[in-house]
Amino acid sequence: MDNARILIVEDEGIEALDLQNRLIGQGYTAPDIAATGEEAVKKTEETAPDLVLMDIMLHGEIDGVTAAEQIQARFDIPVIYITAFADEDTLQRAKITEPYGYLVKPFRERELYVTIDMALYKHKMEKKLREREKWFATTLRSIGDAVIATDNNGLVTFMNPMAEKLTGWKLEESQNKKLTEIFNIINMYSRKPAENPVTKVLVEGLTVDLANHTILIARDGTEIAIDDSAAPIKDDKGNITGVVLAFRDITEREQAEEALRKSYEELDARVKERTAELEKLNQALRVEIEERKQAEEIISRQTQEIIEVSTPVIQIWEGIVSVPLIGTLDSMRAQQLMEQLLEKIVETGSSVALLDVTGVPAIDSKTARHLLETISAVRLLGAEVVLTGIRPAIARTLAQLGVDLSNVNTRSSFSAGLLHALTLLKLRVVNQACAD
Repeated sequence: MDNARILIVEDEGIEALDLQNRLIGQGYTAPDIAATGEEAVKKTEETAPDLVLMDIMLHGEIDGVTAAEQIQARFDIPVIYITAFADEDTLQRAKITEPYGYLVKPFRERELYVTIDMALYKHKMEKKLREREKWFATTLRSIGDAVIATDNNGLVTFMNPMAEKLTGWKLEESQNKKLTEIFNIINMYSRKPAENPVTKVLVEGLTVDLANHTILIARDGTEIAIDDSAAPIKDDKGNITGVVLAFRDITEREQAEEALRKSYEELDARVKERTAELEKLNQALRVEIEERKQAEEIISRQTQEIIEVSTPVIQIWEGIVSVPLIGTLDSMRAQQLMEQLLEKIVETGSSVALLDVTGVPAIDSKTARHLLETISAVRLLGAEVVLTGIRPAIARTLAQLGVDLSNVNTRSSFSAGLLHALTLLKLRVVNQACAD
């Protein structure tokens, strides 16, 4: 469904923005992002999205499962769960809400697209099915023929007004009663009980017509000459779930019954056709998931190798190691940096470490926290850290963020930092030409 409006419910800001960009790239409209279950319900009411991508584990008073329950109950909007992990109780609660799909982090864009497309189509078809069922029930209530429906045990589940009028029984009184108590028929001439058409249908699984010259004895004893037929109600697998009985005065004919049968057959054919299509899509999705699983190990290994190469620790002088940082410093990379730096300090016996952030495009509060944690860890080993590459723009950002670097050695350039490191080692730089 092109240009579908999708609401993202994700409490991790970076992941939410990344998901929004991926959806926009695929042609979907992501009007808003909600970070909590309460906000998700509110924004669903305000924006009326076509679909909600719901993270199961959310901060706040209600989690994703509870939020999904409220959204589906109040707005009839399909929900797809997104999760990396969840306990068994939460997963069981999620199943009860009957979501339109699951996405397990991390997932490919193709998997995201297929899951959303299937959910939107399924919801569209179910909405049409509900509308058809409503139309179907309205038709049954308004047609001139009398109609009684039973379950597969022959107990009455439905009667239309005409059936109430002809039998003398109200629907409320007849529900869950045996059909033979409500629909009392005899042969017009022999006055013997006629064969119950519902029983025959349940046994044979076929449409059955009443024998000629049948009389319906109403609740008040009134006798009405009728003609009727009974047909099985089947699910999409062909199993009989009940019987529908249509009958009328002998002067009434089969026009309404024929319309009823055609509507049922058309609906049954559409459901079977869509079921086959969904099975094909499910098979394709299973194949893709299997391929992704096979590639996960390779991707993980390559990711680890890239991280190690992107944060080299170099010994540039006896007692001095250096780490030139390039690019964004996220949590995983910060942990890798700390481990490599500490190992190198121990291995070389260095007492000074230069952390150069010249190649870091910008520093936010999270990056600053990672740097301070690394500096603290180095100091626990008895070494000192000199933070170099502090440009004016970064200095202003750190000041605005309120990051306290007052007890950290900082220098604007790597060369100045190296000179300070040599000073800390009680070494001095001598111009050899001047010395000569």
